[in-house]
Amino acid sequence: AGVEEVRAALAGRYGGALRLRIPDQPAPPLYSVSRGTRVRVFVALPVEVEGRVAGVVYLSRTPNNIVKHLYGERGKVTLAAIAIVGGTLLIGLVFLRTVSRPIYGLIER
Repeated sequence: AGVEEVRAALAGRYGGALRLRIPDQPAPPLYSVSRGTRVRVFVALPVEVEGRVAGVVYLSRTPNNIVKHLYGERGKVTLAAIAIVGGTLLIGLVFLRTVSRPIYGLIER
């Protein structure tokens, strides 16, 4: 076995690796089905029969592009952004009132 994760699986252990992917084509557009990431995940698992390693299951996959994932979850991201801005405004108003009330009290004297 020339791949280290497969060697580990043949020895009865889980093997995994994350490798850079060198694309031969330009990055796909955001709406494309292609994932378009620069890494690839490799996993090798031993298949045991009667306590002995009989084979290896070797899988590889490109992970989701984070921008595409955020675009897919844009409703949740928008809601979170609104909540953060709203919370920031609320805290700002509380601090504004807390600081400005004594200052206006001093001005009126």
